[in-house]
Amino acid sequence: MKLFDPSSISNWIALSAAGLLVIAFIARTIINSKMAEGLLKKDTYLILKTIISKVFWIVLIIVLIAGSIGIIEIFVNNKMKEVAAQIRKSEQMLHDWSLIEDADKKSALASLKQATIEFESYENLMLYGTGLGNVGRFNEALNVYNKAIQHKTTKELLLNKGIAEQRLGQFTQAKQSFSLVYAAQSNLPNKDLFDAKAYFNMASTLLDEYQVDYSNTCLVENAMMYLKKAEDMLNPLSSLMGIVYSQKALAYEFNQEYEKSELYYIKAINTKTALAFGNEDIISLAITNNNAASLLLKTGFIEDAIKYAQDAIYIFRNAKDYGHLAYAYYNKAEAYEKLENWHLALEIYQKSLESFNLAGISTYDTKLLDKIKHVKKML
Repeated sequence: MKLFDPSSISNWIALSAAGLLVIAFIARTIINSKMAEGLLKKDTYLILKTIISKVFWIVLIIVLIAGSIGIIEIFVNNKMKEVAAQIRKSEQMLHDWSLIEDADKKSALASLKQATIEFESYENLMLYGTGLGNVGRFNEALNVYNKAIQHKTTKELLLNKGIAEQRLGQFTQAKQSFSLVYAAQSNLPNKDLFDAKAYFNMASTLLDEYQVDYSNTCLVENAMMYLKKAEDMLNPLSSLMGIVYSQKALAYEFNQEYEKSELYYIKAINTKTALAFGNEDIISLAITNNNAASLLLKTGFIEDAIKYAQDAIYIFRNAKDYGHLAYAYYNKAEAYEKLENWHLALEIYQKSLESFNLAGISTYDTKLLDKIKHVKKML
């Protein structure tokens, strides 16, 4: 983060004024002497004395003001440097998010929050919003991103904002944010990468929306179109291809093309396992495992579905990713329901509902409450 440091300007003014003050003081001393009074005419002497006296006091005031500004600037710059140091430390923690302890995560978020209060800027707000998103606090993250937009609108900001809206079940707003990514500017390299991410996140949002309204099959068709655009833009060796494969697998599953779906789930898991690096990629792998569990439930491989869902639950729970954790619990509960293990089904459906509540998502409350009611009747 660049910090504007104008202290050299005020120092130059203060030094120049100090020099003038010395000259004015010497001139004032001379003009006040009896010798100067004797050498000059009375009117000339009085005029010159008045001018030099006024110049002296004006320059003295300038020196005092410039000196005061310099002192204030030193204090402000030192404070801003402290904020910048905290931000750099927190930024490094965000980079190593999956490796640090919960206490350090809280410390990093507290530092970033304080930084946005003391020095609100696009960069600070983006970092703080990212940190909030990493711990699943999407409502707060969205508020921070909306503040950041008042400073600057970039591809990465709109992408993050859309993801937060998607995770909160605000599908219309998420689609709007993703659609604005393509025309927005970015100061970061690989601008095309943000466009590709916008494409597959748009597809992901459409597929999420379809799971709320299964009658709208156009949502799946449109998702496939966006996935094709993302696939065409990405390097085949990119870890992001695993996300595209998993989304295509889900779309084929919704179209009941189960063989194609299974093929793409396998491609996704293999790609993500081989290329996974860092917290984001591990979460992506867990999402694919959970989606594979959903497919296996439909095709009758219940025990395998439980295994994939449990693998996903382990990752989501450790990452405190409550939104995705809720989906994984739901798949595992549905598997136990199919096995008529009503006690476990009830326990895990309730965990799913609790996780959705922790994530601030209410979209599936009615569906889950109906499931819980049904299972209770079977006990």
